[in-house]
Amino acid sequence: MARYDDLDTSSIALVTIISSVILLILILGGRAASSAWETAYDDLKTEHAKYVQSDEKIAGQKALLTKAGRIEVPPVEEGKEPTQRLTIPIEKAIELVKEELKAKAQT
Repeated sequence: MARYDDLDTSSIALVTIISSVILLILILGGRAASSAWETAYDDLKTEHAKYVQSDEKIAGQKALLTKAGRIEVPPVEEGKEPTQRLTIPIEKAIELVKEELKAKAQT
């Protein structure tokens, strides 16, 4: 028999379950928001990053592709001397390959 001063256990259980679900939703929402903020911040840092050394190296490689000349290739093994190779502009190389393929296709 329940008396008037007894605790209402069904109300306490209901409030406990509801508050636990709300707390779980808040925790997961906070984690998702912080992850989204971190990703957005990393993307922003990547967009505005300056890669001076790699940009200079790429510019040097592009310059090698646009002019004719000699380049020195470092040796693969120690003790050997570096070799020199002739280079031609990339556009000229493309034309030569196209002509060679046309000649092979006609034969």
